[in-house]
Amino acid sequence: MTRFTHLKMLNVSYTKHFKHSMYYSFQSLKSSYYFFVHAIYPDFYTTNGSTTIKKLNETINNSKRS
Repeated sequence: MTRFTHLKMLNVSYTKHFKHSMYYSFQSLKSSYYFFVHAIYPDFYTTNGSTTIKKLNETINNSKRS
């Protein structure tokens, strides 16, 4: 059984994949924080969560095209 077939399919190193995955994770966590605070205080972070997710989606889609 080959290890890390996902990395071979993407043709990326473990380190590069790790960095990108951690960035995506951090951005998702940040969005979650915005939504959580907004749920409690509706006047706070009215667009931050969705804006962060849209930017992350663009980043992921652009990386797939490269």
